[in-house]
Amino acid sequence: MAVFMLLVIYETAISTLALTHMLPPGDLSCQLERRWAWLFSNKRADEIRRIQDRHQCCGLYSVQDRAWPFPDRSHTAAACHEAFGREQSCFGGWRQDEQTAAGLMLLVAVITFLIKLMMLVIYLNRNPFHAYNGSAFSSIAPDEEERVRNIRGRIGDAYHDDPLPETDARIDGSRSQEESIDQGAPLSPAMQPSRPQREGNAWGQLAAAVAVSFAMDPPPPKRQKREQYRSEHRGNAAKQLPKKKFYRQRAHANPFSDHQLQYPPSPDDMDWSPYYPAYVEQALPTKDAVDPKGALSSRPSMPRKPVEVADIGCGFGGLLVALAPHLPDSLLLGMEIRVQVTEYVQDRILALRNQHASEGLYQNIACIRANSMKFLPNFFRKAQLSKIFLCFPDPHFKARKHKARIVSSTLNSEYAYVLRPGGIVYTITDVEELHTWMVERFQQHPSFERLSGDEQAGDTCVQIMKTETEEGKKVERNGGTKYVACFRRLPDPPLTSEA
Repeated sequence: MAVFMLLVIYETAISTLALTHMLPPGDLSCQLERRWAWLFSNKRADEIRRIQDRHQCCGLYSVQDRAWPFPDRSHTAAACHEAFGREQSCFGGWRQDEQTAAGLMLLVAVITFLIKLMMLVIYLNRNPFHAYNGSAFSSIAPDEEERVRNIRGRIGDAYHDDPLPETDARIDGSRSQEESIDQGAPLSPAMQPSRPQREGNAWGQLAAAVAVSFAMDPPPPKRQKREQYRSEHRGNAAKQLPKKKFYRQRAHANPFSDHQLQYPPSPDDMDWSPYYPAYVEQALPTKDAVDPKGALSSRPSMPRKPVEVADIGCGFGGLLVALAPHLPDSLLLGMEIRVQVTEYVQDRILALRNQHASEGLYQNIACIRANSMKFLPNFFRKAQLSKIFLCFPDPHFKARKHKARIVSSTLNSEYAYVLRPGGIVYTITDVEELHTWMVERFQQHPSFERLSGDEQAGDTCVQIMKTETEEGKKVERNGGTKYVACFRRLPDPPLTSEA
């Protein structure tokens, strides 16, 4: 029986895995999205090409969505469509293949389970020790059958749950042992075991086996609904802005944890084409882009202009969206460590681009998932940025958590490295103690000086930062105070040679 139960649990696991690829479709869509994103970011050209060739398609959601050949200096995002003339994306056909394979796997698991269930029923019917009615004795001799029935009858007459009559019991419901012995009656009111029920344990074991085999825990309704909404919204490329309630996540993340992040080894290896498609050089495929083995080059595509503005810890992207029309000639990048918040900002930017496709607005902003406390120099060259925004960072009130603050002597040196001379670091918070901390750390650093009150008041970005971020609006609603401080990057002092 134990082996049978283990096999039932195994079949249940197989069935559950199969069903997750069939119903609901949102779960499968999220899995396919993550799989394609991993293949694309790791430049797995053979696997993506195999999927595209099987379904005669290009890209995941559209023919330009992360298709092979990968976008680079010699290939545009539409290189696959232009080279092979394919008009459909791969998402629909790929998902259909996965659902078909899952259906076959589920069918095999169900058939196997039914066979085992039938074997269990046959075994219970042929075994007299699991019998639940008189007809189960057909496999034994008539005289043995009669003997077993007599034994069961005597057992049934000997055991009962009925208490003794009230006349034989004391008022307090007890009787002395001497009285019981003298009268030849059993002790009272001790309860004797009841007679074996005709239903027995056979059907109970069978019901337990069936319950285990069909005990599948579906995803929580809210989580399933969120994943389905995000998948459908991203797949349809809707113009409607995403709803924040489907992208909820904890307010803060541990910057020292391993978040399975993907980052370039150096700024030259960063492919910006998925984030700023309108600014990537449009070049047709050429023979020079093919190496001697026949594989297309996977060199990253560089935009016509570098990223100049970074919003570290961009949250839900309010500052990026507000700054986009005020800095139309600059590329702005939001850096956020939380997964679902990053997806919300990316979907929000995509929806805004679709809404303003004719005007070409919001093509200069993008968001990536990154840990700037660890990998900021991996994305930006020396003196590349002109502005860095640090808006309402996590205060980390406990002294042992101060090392996780976004402003420190070490991190300020990294900000000075990626910031050009004359560039500005903008800080804002509603925690006065954190504001004092940031001011002290920047003023102690030799590469920064604080802007005067007049310079700060005349900067348009300061006013936008105070009113357009989600946290800024929240502080405004609650009647809180906003503390602002801006710091200018000073030129590096000239090197002096020792005599």
